[in-house]
Amino acid sequence: MESLRAGSSKVAIAGGVNVLIHPNKYFMLGQGRFASSDGRCRSFGAGGDGYVPGEGVGAFVLKPLADAVRDGDHVHAVIRGTAANHGGRTNGYTVPNPRAQADLVTKALRDAGLTAADLDYIETHGTGTALGDPIEIRGLATAFARDGVKGPGELPIGSVKSNVGHLESAAGAVALAKVLLQLRHRTLVPSLHATPANPEIDFDRVPFAVQQDVAPWVTRDGTGRPLRAGISSFGAGGGNAHIVVEGPPPTPPRPAPGSARWWRSCRRARRPRSPRPRAACGTSCWPPASAARSPRSSTSRSRWPPGAPTWSTGRPSPPTRRTRC
Repeated sequence: MESLRAGSSKVAIAGGVNVLIHPNKYFMLGQGRFASSDGRCRSFGAGGDGYVPGEGVGAFVLKPLADAVRDGDHVHAVIRGTAANHGGRTNGYTVPNPRAQADLVTKALRDAGLTAADLDYIETHGTGTALGDPIEIRGLATAFARDGVKGPGELPIGSVKSNVGHLESAAGAVALAKVLLQLRHRTLVPSLHATPANPEIDFDRVPFAVQQDVAPWVTRDGTGRPLRAGISSFGAGGGNAHIVVEGPPPTPPRPAPGSARWWRSCRRARRPRSPRPRAACGTSCWPPASAARSPRSSTSRSRWPPGAPTWSTGRPSPPTRRTRC
């Protein structure tokens, strides 16, 4: 992102991949008590004691918005702001730092020129652990309180890990893909296994609610502005990242098929070799057949008006070549 903003790069490809190719991976997760005991990621739900590892890959083409619009690219979303930090020293390798997570979200919002009140959805990290989920909610609540968003509320949150598992190094990619699909369909999809809620999270005191049903996605202020979402992705060793995205700008209407006429310029008009009508060649030639000389004599350059049109818009013609009509 910094390279694109600085102009040193014109296009970038970002993504992640996670493939589990050796059984030792599962052995390690089981020994470390990282894996879910019942095979489900219970993001923000009671009974969550670990995550389900998943495999996947995601890739995204990043480009400055002005360049993408100019080139006629299909824009899925606009990245408004990004931030990354580290949790620093905590009580354990896998123990998150809520203050660092709050600082992360605030920094991403400031980078986007927005406040917490401007968001319409949060795609959380939400691994479904008894420790990590309450800490993440605490960090989000702190970040929102800095912008005056406090108390009970209905800002929808969710975690794609409840649907496809924890893709680890590709977790951020699949979270972004989920938000892009929600933007495309303007629909919020449910986060699974969240009922009953984690007893360590008091949702009556925070401005968030886990999305548990399919519902239309609308802006919180009811205006026609683009939808906006924040996306969090955290690493077990303390690495944190958050991005703010919004829906794509309106697509300019494209010209209807057949609205532009093409012309081909010919150096010499030839008589057709068959008795078919001249119009059967499907090409408008210059000069017209009525002004052509005999087949053995070349057409005079004086019969070529300078800049004969090649578009109905009157653009000058490119260099010409002999063409059979």
